Amino acid sequence: MLTAGEQSSIARATLHAQVLEGQADGSTAVVVDFDSSRPAELRRLLILGVGLSPQSFHDGVTSRLIGSGDCDLERLIAVLASGLGTRRIHWFARWTPSEAVLVNLRAQGVTLVPKPLEAILRAALVIERSFETWDRAAELAA
Repeated sequence: MLTAGEQSSIARATLHAQVLEGQADGSTAVVVDFDSSRPAELRRLLILGVGLSPQSFHDGVTSRLIGSGDCDLERLIAVLASGLGTRRIHWFARWTPSEAVLVNLRAQGVTLVPKPLEAILRAALVIERSFETWDRAAELAA
């Protein structure tokens, strides 16, 4: 879990999620923004390597992010793709990065696959020692 701003941080996180059928098929790299409705609101971003051990993710992604110091969204996505050895990043959010970011990523051989955040029906997010749940299915049933 990446947190932006003056109190920026990287924290180990695990996501257990129920996703609508067909929305996460073949995903090896995933980015999720549970909080923001537009880019200007971005404060926390979850980046995941599906099926990887924490150490493998650290070696391939986290250590590269730490080594690069400050990085923008484009650099973050490129590091995630490179570190996981994939070219497709599944993006679950209420917004999509700018066309300029998407074009620059494509030029690097990285494709962002936008998915609606609503495709995640239920999620349990464990961030180091904290625990958060998000249950869209209960919302839909109400």
